[in-house]
Amino acid sequence: MYKLAQKFAILFSISLTILFGQNALSLSDNGDGTWDVGYFSDQAIGGFQFDVEGGTLTSAEGGDAAANGFLINSSSTSALGFSLTGATIPAGEGVLVVLTAEGSLTGLSTIVMADALGQPLEFIFDDSASTACDDQSACNFGDEGDCVYAEQNFDCDGNCIADVDCNGDCGGLAVEDECGVCDGDGSSCVDTYYSVQLEDTGESQLTIFSDSITSLSPGDEIGVFDLEGITNYNDCSNQIDELLVGAGVWDGSQLNIVSTGSVDLCAFGGPQLAGFVEGNDVVVRIYKADEGVEYDTELSWSAGTGSFGDVIQQVSDITLVDGDACVDDNDATAAFGGCAGAVAALGCDFVFAGSPISELCPESCDQCEEEPPVCEDDDDAVSGFGGCAGAVAALGCDFVFAGSPISEYCPETCGNCGDEDVAGCTDATACNYNSDATEDDGSCEYAEENFDCDGDCIVDADCNGECGGDAVVDDCGVCNGDNSDLDCNGVCFGGAVED
Repeated sequence: MYKLAQKFAILFSISLTILFGQNALSLSDNGDGTWDVGYFSDQAIGGFQFDVEGGTLTSAEGGDAAANGFLINSSSTSALGFSLTGATIPAGEGVLVVLTAEGSLTGLSTIVMADALGQPLEFIFDDSASTACDDQSACNFGDEGDCVYAEQNFDCDGNCIADVDCNGDCGGLAVEDECGVCDGDGSSCVDTYYSVQLEDTGESQLTIFSDSITSLSPGDEIGVFDLEGITNYNDCSNQIDELLVGAGVWDGSQLNIVSTGSVDLCAFGGPQLAGFVEGNDVVVRIYKADEGVEYDTELSWSAGTGSFGDVIQQVSDITLVDGDACVDDNDATAAFGGCAGAVAALGCDFVFAGSPISELCPESCDQCEEEPPVCEDDDDAVSGFGGCAGAVAALGCDFVFAGSPISEYCPETCGNCGDEDVAGCTDATACNYNSDATEDDGSCEYAEENFDCDGDCIVDADCNGECGGDAVVDDCGVCNGDNSDLDCNGVCFGGAVED
């Protein structure tokens, strides 16, 4: 119906033009991003050019211009048509050309029309055609002008017609995590191994941990420490100690950790604020969540010197070091050429730099407890027999092969691996009884008298509410009373007394 009305308006406009003898171009919206340029001319048209208004022209094609062999060109603002063979568009009316545009075209201007000989033709732009919105889903259906639509998730009055998420966004997808945080990742209420307990001082250090690090697994925690940081806050006591200044949880991608720096204004009458001290070494420790073990580290720096105060600081790789490993500290005894020289020169009991040589050099001083050997078959040593099973079957356990009895190569198959003792509580009445334990290690724990292992009372409670207590109510209803509230007539709390 709308397009019929449009065509009627165009025809009506052209009819008026005919009546008044005025050549004209008109513009009609097809509703699909294209626009028909209508024409009425009392002479044959040999060429045309015009500018468009209101939108950006993307193409011009078709219409009677194309049907009559015109070459049609266009820019973002204008259209041009002419014939290289002298062809013309006959006098009359119709669609001159079809325009495609971004935005809404509102008119034509700078109209130049020519006849077959290149002589100018007088043309006007006729803007009497209707441009009403014909889309019933539009907010302005039936009104003049371009169709206007409601914003997604809203009606034409601006009311939200979808669910509102926890951020208050109409149609949003944000939901509360298990910690009650809107659009959170559930990490805010999870206890972490490293938790920085420092106030913001305005001083900080960014340390970038690259995604090239291979020694970490998702869930591992990174703690950044200053071993000689300022630990006091808002005073000038200048307390220096190890301090956790930054932390983060590794997820496999680049991790940026911002550490808190100290402030010292005591020389100006102000306080000290806790944090790292610029120039001190950055120390990183790793907590492996899946192992429940904390590791020291050796860091590879791709940017920065590894000291607090670096402008740019990036760690490209981390080597985990077992802080409990029993190894010699050759760096601490470098003055003697390492532990071997220190032990030879001073002995293990000599105190050097505040520590016995034995603590600095536990390996050289034989202080490291050896791991018990693992009792297992060596199938490679008897691979010529297909492994231990074949060797024992063919030769037996006492046969000497390659200088050693088969039983030494194959202790498991030969039954020489004794059951290892399992330490634990062996008392079945204890709360922490271990049914797998073969050796009692004195760790048994027992429930408190009158309670079970869960802390629940398993006997009667007395009138004072004490589990297993012996307090009772006397004749006057007094808990743990002695009937002293009876008067001489035997009345509780009575006033009778003997004369």
